[in-house]
Amino acid sequence: MRYEKINSPEVIDEIAQRMGCYKKDVANVLKHFSNLVKENAEAGKAVAYKEFGIFYPASSYARPWKKLKFRPAKKLAQALIEASQKRIE
Repeated sequence: MRYEKINSPEVIDEIAQRMGCYKKDVANVLKHFSNLVKENAEAGKAVAYKEFGIFYPASSYARPWKKLKFRPAKKLAQALIEASQKRIE
């Protein structure tokens, strides 16, 4: 099944509109969040954000390029499941 997606500029634009702030500020926050997750994964630490989920380092010798895993927060996971079920109906 193919999903419709929005790309990074669209994500940034949508968040900026909802918050009433500049796109460059949103892009900067997302860049810093991404860097924080990367740096902590490299240090062997997980990064948890309550509304979003947990990014944690993976230890897979079979696939060394896959160094990061994500577990969504329960509310986010439930919303994704419900949205998926609605598409199927």
